[in-house]
Amino acid sequence: MKIILVGGVEVPSSGGIENYVFNLAKQLKIKGHECSILCRGNNSEEYELDDIRISKIKVHENQFAILSHNIKASLKILKDFKDYDVVNYQSIYLPFFYEWIPKILGIKVLHTQHSFAQDNPKHGKISRLIIDLLYKASSLIFSPIITVSEQNRYLIKKRMWKDAKVINCGVELPLQVEPTDLMRRLNIIKGQYYLSIGRIDPVKNLDILIRAFLLHEQDSNIQLVIAGNSENSYGAYLKEIAGKDKRIIFIGPVYGIDKAALLTNCMAYCLVSKSEGFPIALLEAMSYGKPCLCSEIPANKEALTTSLGLWSNVNDEFSLFKTMKLVESDPRKYKEIGMKLKQRIFDNLTWDKVALEYVDYLHSIGIK
Repeated sequence: MKIILVGGVEVPSSGGIENYVFNLAKQLKIKGHECSILCRGNNSEEYELDDIRISKIKVHENQFAILSHNIKASLKILKDFKDYDVVNYQSIYLPFFYEWIPKILGIKVLHTQHSFAQDNPKHGKISRLIIDLLYKASSLIFSPIITVSEQNRYLIKKRMWKDAKVINCGVELPLQVEPTDLMRRLNIIKGQYYLSIGRIDPVKNLDILIRAFLLHEQDSNIQLVIAGNSENSYGAYLKEIAGKDKRIIFIGPVYGIDKAALLTNCMAYCLVSKSEGFPIALLEAMSYGKPCLCSEIPANKEALTTSLGLWSNVNDEFSLFKTMKLVESDPRKYKEIGMKLKQRIFDNLTWDKVALEYVDYLHSIGIK
């Protein structure tokens, strides 16, 4: 099959959708399918990476960026990808404006819904209401829908009155990496830090994570490492909360060997979001055998299972601090939990297994 994945920003990068489309494309390629990615960015260009053709389309970033990108991508398909079999848009956002374009070429269309924008606290009440109405309008589509978690399937049914097929995200099985020059330069101590990697955004509740960490005694040598682009208003707010505490280290975006080293050598991973789709960053931490301190939300519970997560209440730094102290009190016990999480990834949530399930689903709906 020839498959186009439409979505993401500046693929490849560390975001969830970007990670999803790039790794799914790589596995589909390994399995003999031709796969291309159309993403958005600050400029238009085409390039190949790991034998994947990536076309970046310049789109001005605003509240209509996804819609604008999907329309432009659809027009590009009309011009450059006429012989493809499948277009998979990575959102359901007013699709009646664009999904008809590949359909007139006889290309099959489906949508993957990763998360709902109205669940992000950065949007005010009026914005959330408008977004909710736009999603309800989007329910007029008749194309198949994939989503990444059972919670999302429930929300799609509730908000859009549509059924969806659940295909979870996955991860690659990792290599263990010793501390890198980046870690040495920033004095990050092996086995003595909590780690968060991902988008710096209010929905991630990183302010709660920092406030919980600051409840430690001042002479504690435990560190908190936050990786992600903090050059935004929320990032500035987080740095203000952290103050001059040198134990809290903002290191910016990380990739490759540095990211692997941070995951290999952390004490535990933290994801205390208010809302998630099916968090790839969490799956990555699980694949390294790390205990995971998480907010008790449906997506996190689905990824970890109730028995293997180390839970805190949403928006509650005191609950999170208690969980931190448990991990610090008995590292061996929680290392064993981390190894069970690693086995869960190996058994169920690798990209190889995700790609097989994806292809099987396409076959089941008549796409060969």
